[in-house]
Amino acid sequence: MRYDLRPRSFIEILGLSVRLLGDRFAAVCSIVAVCLGSLLLSGNLLPKTLPTLRILFELATSAIILSIAQLAIARVIADAYFGTATTIVDALRSANKACAASLGTFVLVFTTSASAYVLLVLPLAYFAVGFALVSPVAVIEQLHGRAMLKRSRALVRGHWWRTAAIIMVPSMFNSFVAVLVHLVVDGVYSFDSLLVATTYVIGHVFIDIAAVVLYFDLCSRSGDFPLDIVSQAGARNGARDTGLEPQGIA
Repeated sequence: MRYDLRPRSFIEILGLSVRLLGDRFAAVCSIVAVCLGSLLLSGNLLPKTLPTLRILFELATSAIILSIAQLAIARVIADAYFGTATTIVDALRSANKACAASLGTFVLVFTTSASAYVLLVLPLAYFAVGFALVSPVAVIEQLHGRAMLKRSRALVRGHWWRTAAIIMVPSMFNSFVAVLVHLVVDGVYSFDSLLVATTYVIGHVFIDIAAVVLYFDLCSRSGDFPLDIVSQAGARNGARDTGLEPQGIA
């Protein structure tokens, strides 16, 4: 099943995100399982006798692994938009490549988002919302580093509150739940780490999918949808109409 590339209402974006999750449920669950396993393993690599180093290591590995998860989900959902199926291996390979090309940038985005959503550093919320579309931009347009950040902010410009409602508010709620779970089950580290990671990742799956739908929505509204991507989508679908007149990236 493929989906038209057109502007959508707030309710349509949420509804389509749910449908896409259902269409690619197995693939998304597989990505989540791989990333949760990686988080659990990385969390036990350093001994408890080095608490400060352990915390820093956890933050770094979490930033990388969760970024890879977002990128892999973005790849799966973007291809689902055009009615094509992506294997888990291909999705993770694409995610690893994109993350490696912009590792520092993704760590920056993760830190900014975590500070805004978890620590409630509200001044950073402006940038966190502006960076909300970096994952779809990275895997769909294959932009990296500063170009990726600029593209995401350009799409969000003029639609900040709309993006915040779809991305930021659910992210803050999800982060709050993850912290609450940590406080409740604090004790056995491996169990605590796995449960918190599971809560956080599962909560963010819907947000990651919504970010891709929002990306296509904002591209359609601004009229600067990447021409080469639409052409590829048409070729994949037998040169059928994609429902959009592409005008290239502004």
